[in-house]
Amino acid sequence: MNIFTIISIFFLLSGATALIYEVIWVRLLALTFGNTVYAIGVVLTAFMSGLSIGSFLLGKYADKKGVNLLKTYGYLEIGIALFAVLSPELLNAVTFIYLSIFSSEIPVWLLSVYRYALSIVVLLLPTILMGGTLPVLSRFFIRSESELERKVGSLYSINTMGGVLGTFLVGFIFLRFFGLNVTLRSTAVLNVLIGLTSLYLGKTYSLSEETEDKGKLKNKKKSKSKRKDKIMEESPAQLPGYHYALIAFFLSGFSAMVYQIAWSRLLVSIIGSTTYAFSMILMGFLLGIGLGSYVVSLLSRSRRFNLFHFSIIEISIGLICFLSILFFKVMPELMFRGLAITGPSFTGVLTLEFLLVLVFLLVPTTLFGATFPIIAGVYSSGPEHRGQSIGSIYASNTTGAIFGSALAAFLFLPWLGSAYSIKVAAVINILVGTLGFTVLRKPIFAVCSSLFLLILFLPVNIPQKLLDSGVAIYGLDSNYLLKQDASLYLYQKEGLHATISVTATDSGNLSFKTNGKVDAGTSKDMSTQLALGYFPLLLHPDARDVLVVGVGSGITVKAVRDFQNTNIDAVEIEPAVIEAARYFEMFNGGIMNDPDINFIIDDARSFMTVTEKQYDVIISEPSNPWISGIGSLFTKEFYQLSAEKMNKGGIFCQWLHLYGLRGEDLQMILKTFNSVFEHASIWHSHRGDILLIGSKQPFQGYDYQSVAEEMTGVVGIDLKVHMGISDPLDFFSFFVTDTGGVRKIAGDAPLNTDDLPLLEFNAPYSMYKSETTLSNNIMLFKNIRFPKISGIDYNRDFEAAFLYRKSKNYAYVDLPTSSSWINSALKQSPSNNDYLVEKARGLARTGKYPEAFDILQQVVASAPDNASAHFETGLLLNLRKDFEKAGFHLDKAASLNPDEFQFVHELALHRLKEKDYRAALTNFSRAYKLPHNKTYDGPIFFRMGQCIYNLGDAEKALKYFNRSSFVNPFNPIPLYTSGDIYLQKFKKPDVACKLYRNALLKSSDAMKKAIQSRVDKHCRNKY
Repeated sequence: MNIFTIISIFFLLSGATALIYEVIWVRLLALTFGNTVYAIGVVLTAFMSGLSIGSFLLGKYADKKGVNLLKTYGYLEIGIALFAVLSPELLNAVTFIYLSIFSSEIPVWLLSVYRYALSIVVLLLPTILMGGTLPVLSRFFIRSESELERKVGSLYSINTMGGVLGTFLVGFIFLRFFGLNVTLRSTAVLNVLIGLTSLYLGKTYSLSEETEDKGKLKNKKKSKSKRKDKIMEESPAQLPGYHYALIAFFLSGFSAMVYQIAWSRLLVSIIGSTTYAFSMILMGFLLGIGLGSYVVSLLSRSRRFNLFHFSIIEISIGLICFLSILFFKVMPELMFRGLAITGPSFTGVLTLEFLLVLVFLLVPTTLFGATFPIIAGVYSSGPEHRGQSIGSIYASNTTGAIFGSALAAFLFLPWLGSAYSIKVAAVINILVGTLGFTVLRKPIFAVCSSLFLLILFLPVNIPQKLLDSGVAIYGLDSNYLLKQDASLYLYQKEGLHATISVTATDSGNLSFKTNGKVDAGTSKDMSTQLALGYFPLLLHPDARDVLVVGVGSGITVKAVRDFQNTNIDAVEIEPAVIEAARYFEMFNGGIMNDPDINFIIDDARSFMTVTEKQYDVIISEPSNPWISGIGSLFTKEFYQLSAEKMNKGGIFCQWLHLYGLRGEDLQMILKTFNSVFEHASIWHSHRGDILLIGSKQPFQGYDYQSVAEEMTGVVGIDLKVHMGISDPLDFFSFFVTDTGGVRKIAGDAPLNTDDLPLLEFNAPYSMYKSETTLSNNIMLFKNIRFPKISGIDYNRDFEAAFLYRKSKNYAYVDLPTSSSWINSALKQSPSNNDYLVEKARGLARTGKYPEAFDILQQVVASAPDNASAHFETGLLLNLRKDFEKAGFHLDKAASLNPDEFQFVHELALHRLKEKDYRAALTNFSRAYKLPHNKTYDGPIFFRMGQCIYNLGDAEKALKYFNRSSFVNPFNPIPLYTSGDIYLQKFKKPDVACKLYRNALLKSSDAMKKAIQSRVDKHCRNKY
């Protein structure tokens, strides 16, 4: 094995170690300073600055006579290992210094400068050493100008492919199985071995470069091309564009990072936000760069490249990257069809995602990789300054990348969006190529290429539904495309950390999305959002200071505010979330305008590390732990940090899902939670959602009377409307298990820690098996445990009543378990009519209508004043299409319990179907005045308008349609219905057309066709 092969292997491994360190340093900084773009930006800035400085300084050093280049390389590798091993302690020292100088009186921006400056100083030293490896090895291997492009291309390709290897190892294997510290130390050992071997080889291969070059020149054939190389080696390079090369390569590096950040944001919307997705995107980017460099190294054996070729490549990059915006539009469809082939197999899905990444990235990144060896040849300054030349171009490109990443992350993406960021970068590439032709004095090429700059004036857009398609999460649903078309976008912004969207359905339900993942909403998520705020505050009635981690829709913050005298801090990492929450004002009570709520834009861990405030309640509502970075809010260290920030008797509450989460991962979370909060309990809030509630101190027993006192006003109304909780016993029926049950379920599961973040790497494996994992996890909570409630008599009647309440609220979670509980309640109280109605309701849900009807008839006969029995009977009779009898029972239910919204509203709908418009109108009016979910308001007003119109008062009907549009401005139906009335009843096509067009603007893709037909028929070329 020759020396080039040996060192090539070393350089491959060195590239792998560099990427491993980069990933680890990002994680270490994120643990202290938060998982923000700022923390990542610090590492990237330090990393690329170090590479830039190191390549420049050590490139000059490598040119000195008498320098043993292999020994120098060996010392660099050993130095990298030394600093890498020390980096955790050095970063801990940075944290200590930062916390020691922290003061609320110091401006936040100045504190940020302190901590980031200190971090950069720590990381700059090892990265400077990393930056020096390429020019040093290039100086060692390249002996003549004729082989410069070939060997520089080979070395750069080898090192970059090492980066691909390192990204794969750290992203898929090392961190998952070995953790941060073991990975860091093992990687450092590899650097030391490379360094020591290089030192040994340096003793053997220590010939001076001058002697080596002269020997090679004597043996060369006296061909014309070889004589040219000899002349070039004997004097500084005078190739055209020599001085322009550094500027061009700076701009090329700048644009490359803009593309990488913009493409990452786009691709994440397609392949998901898992830690594996980000690893695959980085691998794809590096793979293309390595491949491009290697291709040039092969081609350079038979030809030389110059600035002309570089200019062509730059223009090609600009055009292809601009076209990538168009190609992105078919990516969700490709992912959707691919998922139909892979199914829920996570290995298959990963393979599909990586193929899509390569299809999207490989061509442009290959062209980027080709530019480095070409510019190395253009900027060559002869043998005496070869190291300096390579170091300078590498430094120039890396410096451009620093500026590109900073501007892309903090300016371009938030202000311009991904599509226009790509267009800006594409224009830069085309401009670089055009200037290259100008430098070469090729006016025809310059003029032709400048025409491509016209893309600056071409509009680019990416449809909103593509930016947050969520296809990686929801693409296995066969109705995915239809659901995408049925949503109207109210808000969307590509923020610093994610793309945030708010969508609406025509029924008035709102959804809050992060990178396409629905994280909150006003439909099925409503109960969980409220429970997160209400439950811990009901259990801690003396709570005053509350911290909410994650704002989302703002509904949880609103729930906390519903309790008087609470001081609320709400910390949110993404500023766009705060803007998006304003669209939920109808449901969150306008908390964004409440001056008493302190909204903090920061990472939760970063904020909690520095704040001196102590809290009575901390509520954590992160997204799903399969999303990259979220796992750090489920680690033992995060729970410990939270516990340190809680007053004595404080309560910590965290949301957790049961769907798409393996049983062993659920057990690990419970084990980790309970390892810090020794007194833990589990509560459920909705099918698939549970709350973990814990404390360092033991609960003295849940107080029935205290909860009853707190369940008044808005709190009591919302609990009744959204969760069916009308008294303390209803509330306690959401209790699942206590500390003993938590420990039993957790078993001997491992802990999820910052060092070994098992959850972040394990969770994605089950995200495509939602129903299977949900069913399995629900089974873990099947055994009933009674909470220790003070102020209540634990007798058989209590047990039966508690089982009945459990059965009611668990019916939407697990019907078999719910049925077993109501049967147990009936064993203790076999003649209880409420229990019998609940049993009938459960039978009906499973399709056993005759059995359900027989039980209801029995109850109605024995207790004719049981409103619920009449209501359920009416529903079953509707299914039988016996509408007359159904109406009788629904009317009876609403008469017996006129304060029950569901009874009155269902009666109103029934009368509307029967075309009894006056009775329907009366009952809709009654229903509206009762406490109810506000999403019903729009439909109620619309149906009242229908009733009034059919009763002959068109003008009054229009007022109700207008009210419907006002409370639900996302529904186009009242608008075009009003348009129909103006057109047909009042003969005002001009007004009708305005309403049609307004409806068209607010309609989802699914409804556009119907409304467009009205516009085409009545409005085109007329109004």
